[in-house]
Amino acid sequence: MATNDFYTGETPQNYQQKCPVVFVIDVSGSMMGSPLIELNKGLQLFSQEIQADNTASERLDVALVSFGSDTVIDHDFALLQDYSMPTLTTRGSTKMVDGVRKG
Repeated sequence: MATNDFYTGETPQNYQQKCPVVFVIDVSGSMMGSPLIELNKGLQLFSQEIQADNTASERLDVALVSFGSDTVIDHDFALLQDYSMPTLTTRGSTKMVDGVRKG
């Protein structure tokens, strides 16, 4: 048995120091229509801009929490290169405190 036959984990591909970013986003009924459309465009633009910057794309660890009638972790922490930004939809009333607590 070789000395490292016992190791079955993955070798890290990215040793950059990470910077966590959490979006805590209101998707209550008040965001219906134009506000939510603009929000989704902004999230897509953020994702495109970060992915176009090699340093930022290797360092920003992004999570997304949305809140309306309920609070949802739409995406846990990951580099943007590893996922697509979701398109958010409205969900009921505003429960901001729950969203911030979960974020």
